[in-house]
Parts: sequence; structure tokens; C-alpha cells
Amino acid sequence: MLGTERVQNTDDSGQTPLHLAASEGLLDCVEMLVEAGADVLLKDSIGLMPLDFSRIWCHRTVARYQTKGTVHAKIEEEGNGGEKACSSLVQGSCGYG
Repeated sequence: MLGTERVQNTDDSGQTPLHLAASEGLLDCVEMLVEAGADVLLKDSIGLMPLDFSRIWCHRTVARYQTKGTVHAKIEEEGNGGEKACSSLVQGSCGYG
């Protein structure tokens, strides 16, 4: 089992394993990391959350997972407005807007 401290480790650009899994469209990994306590709201050094990467790379299934249920509730609770996480340009290019 993964420890919370391990799933929160960041690289030089401030990205966590969840950022990487989301950017690669790895739904199973995203689910496992979230269940292990990965912070879905953690932003990297340029201010992007894992949800942003899912949308940038058009990984719709992963983006949907992150905008539903408890993950979405946490994003909404923090005032980040899940649906506003990416620019309208990125949302439009993937059919999200």
C-alpha cells in the first residue's frame, strides 16, 4: 500500500505521481493514487492541477473521474470550480466547453 507521503512527492516542476498519471490517461493509477490520499488540488510550479493535465491531453475518462463524486466535491469545496480548471481554449479543443 502506498503511503500518503509517497503519493505527495513532487519532482522539480512540482508535479506529483497523480499529475503524471492524469497526463498519461492512466485511469487505474489515478484511482489508486486518489484512494491512497493523493491531493487532487495540488498545483505544480505553473499552477496546473492533475485535472488540468487530463483535459490538456484529452483524456476524457480520467477527466470525468476527477470531476465526479468525492474528487469533484473536494475541488468544488476548495473553490476551484472543477469546470473552470482549464482555459476555454483547452476545454474547447477537447470538446469540454
